[in-house]
Amino acid sequence: MKQTKKLLSAALALLMLLSAATIPAFAATRNLTISLRIEGVKDTFFNSNVTIVEENISVAQLLQFVNESYEDVNIAGADIGYITEVNGEKAAQFGGWDGWYFAVNGIAPSVGISDYNLTDGDNVVLYYGDYPCYIPQIDTTLFTANGTIKFSSTETNYDYDEDTDTWTETTVTVPITDMTVTLNGTLKYITDENGEIKVDLNTTNFTSDKISLQVEKYSPSGAPAVLRYAPDFTIDAPQRDIILYGDVDKDGEVNIKDATLIQLYLAHFEDFDDDTYIIADFNKDSKVNILDVTLIQLYLAFGTK
Repeated sequence: MKQTKKLLSAALALLMLLSAATIPAFAATRNLTISLRIEGVKDTFFNSNVTIVEENISVAQLLQFVNESYEDVNIAGADIGYITEVNGEKAAQFGGWDGWYFAVNGIAPSVGISDYNLTDGDNVVLYYGDYPCYIPQIDTTLFTANGTIKFSSTETNYDYDEDTDTWTETTVTVPITDMTVTLNGTLKYITDENGEIKVDLNTTNFTSDKISLQVEKYSPSGAPAVLRYAPDFTIDAPQRDIILYGDVDKDGEVNIKDATLIQLYLAHFEDFDDDTYIIADFNKDSKVNILDVTLIQLYLAFGTK
């Protein structure tokens, strides 16, 4: 009987020891929440946050988890580190370098999906595109001033030096031309040689604070040449009624002091930040020059712009 109790006591002590050793391992794990969007040739297949109880996870493991957890998403190739098909859309279906690419936090990594480890809060996009498929960066700095929205992307060029047998990598920013931009689902524009569209704010009335914006461009083969924005992507509507053009010193009125400040700016005795430059553009032609000074003087003399 005593021997049995000793064995039971030893077993209980061992169990407690193992349990104590296990606690730190469980405490180390935590939830990772990743935003994942999957863009096919024409459609958005997935757009949601994914939470996984893991300490470290690669993009490949994330995609495997989504494939196993969501019935309406079928991803092939995550286990081998190369996506071959998503929801029936196969890589190279357009006969070129088109296929499935990915970006994390707006940047296309130089490593594969198996080699990129994610952190909590990362934003991942798996998308079908041609090569190169541009990730558009948007600039709305002049949208309120004159209706201009500009789109650009980074492009990586590789040059080979035969003498040193090395490759040189150069990254440049390029405008995205001939891209269709749609505002609020109906207003369509095509980007020019500078990657810009210009909205006529005098005739276009935006009735809300936010404007939905979407882009699309396809290569001659039919594969996407730019990555679309998320379906719910918006920009701020231009607040033209808030800006008092010509009120350079921002004292609530346009007077001769404002004209003088513009003259000092033109003579390089005064610096304008971006907001002041927009306000100083009295006739809203995207330029601050002597014409703005003259128009302010005429406005003060005759009360008309």
